[in-house]
Amino acid sequence: WLAASRPSTSPRSWVAATRQGKVFAVSWEQAAPGSSDATGASQDRLVKLWEKDLDERLAEVRAGAGRIAVRTESGSVVGLDEQGQELWRLRLSSGERFELVPQASALLILGVADLRVHDWTTGETRFQWKVAAPAVGADIRGNSLLWLDSSGGAFQVEIGEGRVLEAQDLGVPLARASAPQRGFLVTTAAGELGFVELATDSASPSAGREQARAWGRFGPSAKRGGEP
Repeated sequence: WLAASRPSTSPRSWVAATRQGKVFAVSWEQAAPGSSDATGASQDRLVKLWEKDLDERLAEVRAGAGRIAVRTESGSVVGLDEQGQELWRLRLSSGERFELVPQASALLILGVADLRVHDWTTGETRFQWKVAAPAVGADIRGNSLLWLDSSGGAFQVEIGEGRVLEAQDLGVPLARASAPQRGFLVTTAAGELGFVELATDSASPSAGREQARAWGRFGPSAKRGGEP
C-alpha cells in the first residue's frame, strides 16, 4: 500500500494506491437515521467510488483539490482527475522529482538543471527556468515561482516573463524542503531543521509588485539529512 490522502476538500473521501498498480477512491458514508442493526451498531460503511489499474508498479501517490498525481516505479508521473480518468503522462529523468500544486492548477518538476511548470489539464510545459544548483523544494504563489536550492539559495521569479524578483543566500546548504502556507520547512545538509519564510516587503521599490524576503531559523534535527 501507498499512503492515502484526500483528493478534495471533502473530509470523508480518500484516494489510495497499491504497489501493484491500482489507484482507487473511497468515501465514508453515514447510515440513514434508524438503520442500526439488531445489536444497535451503526451501519456506517466505506464505499469504493472508482478504481483505476495503471498496469505498472507504483512508487508514490499525491492528491489535492480534485487532482491526483501518481509516480510509477519506471519513472513516469500520471495525472488523474477526481473520477480517476487519466489526463496525461510525463516521463521523469534521473534525479527529477515532482510537486503537486493544487492552488495553482499545476505540476512542478524539480530537475537537476531546471524547474518546469506543467499545466495540470494538459500536462504541457507552461514555464521553464534553468537553475545553477538543484532545487530542494519549490512552490507557486500567485504568478511567482519560488524555490530553495541545495547551495542555500532562495529565489523568486515571475512566471511567463521570467523576471527575477528576488535572490537570497541563506548561508547554509540545504538537503530537503517542503512548502506549507507561508514558507519552507527545511532540512540542512548538516542535519538541522529550519524554517525559511518568504514574506512580502511593502517597502519594495517595484511599485505594485511583491518581492520575497527570506531568512532561516535552524535547530538540531533528530535525523541527519531526514525529511523536514
